[in-house]
Amino acid sequence: MKKYITRKILSSLVLIVMITMVVFALTHLQPGNPYLDRLGPDMSAEQFENILRKVGYYDPLWLKYLKWAKGLVQGDLGISIKHGQPVTNLIRKYLSNSIVLISISFIISSLLGTIIGMRAGRSRGWFKKIIMSSSVALLSVPSFFVAIILMKYFAYDLKLLPSSGMYSLQLSSTATFIEISLDRIAHMILPVTVLVIMNIPAVIQFTIVNMEKEIGADYIRTAIAKGLSERVVIWKHAFKNVAVPLVALLSVQAPMIFSGAMITETIFDYPGMGKLGYDAVMARDYPLIMGVLLVNTIVVVIVNFSADFIYALLDPRIRLVKEKAS
Repeated sequence: MKKYITRKILSSLVLIVMITMVVFALTHLQPGNPYLDRLGPDMSAEQFENILRKVGYYDPLWLKYLKWAKGLVQGDLGISIKHGQPVTNLIRKYLSNSIVLISISFIISSLLGTIIGMRAGRSRGWFKKIIMSSSVALLSVPSFFVAIILMKYFAYDLKLLPSSGMYSLQLSSTATFIEISLDRIAHMILPVTVLVIMNIPAVIQFTIVNMEKEIGADYIRTAIAKGLSERVVIWKHAFKNVAVPLVALLSVQAPMIFSGAMITETIFDYPGMGKLGYDAVMARDYPLIMGVLLVNTIVVVIVNFSADFIYALLDPRIRLVKEKAS
């Protein structure tokens, strides 16, 4: 098992390095100069050239990457071109906001999708047909459309929820902790709802398909014949076998929510990693783009790495295969 873990860590590090190399090259090979915004009206061409040489703009691509990698090892991701602040400070500021938003969305979509899928999977009537039809319809709807519809209806027409930001500008400086918390929850309702709507259909459909397979299995019929209640059969026996492939889906869904939050956070002007990444791309902020990409890559690697161990906990056969492989 130790050999397997070591190989997994090494392969993950190699994957991260390869992804950063490819994106670094694609980003820096774009035409144009992202530092033109620093060119002030009183700045001479010579002064601007000195700035470009100072930041290493004329360095060859391989040298730029080595400098960036050296800074990464030292915990320095460079200075944001747009914000003029260390990239690590910006990521530290915005990452916590995204973690809260994405964690809530992931937990709700996973739990609700699993419960609905398990209920529909053992049903053969109208409930299953409605759930399947609704989930297929939601899968074909783009997230920005859902976000705009919800914003128009709940924020502008009914004026029940705030349309953007994370806090109200009218919030008093003397507001209590409860008032601040309620205000933040109100600002998160629409973004969370959009992320849940966009990710729950896949969980529902996947759970229904796997539940249908388990319902017809011999061990389920045997358990029912022995007099066990339907609830015990479904949740104690069938769910164990549904959970293993479901973990595989959720390990893919988690990074997708993290990456897909860019559109949602941008529309609702929510100060998270998605909005930060969008602004970095629009401003061609190379250091910030690389910092956001690095965080996204690490999240994907960690989720997939964790999923392997969850597989082993849910299914001892997987653990045995890994031990033999190592």
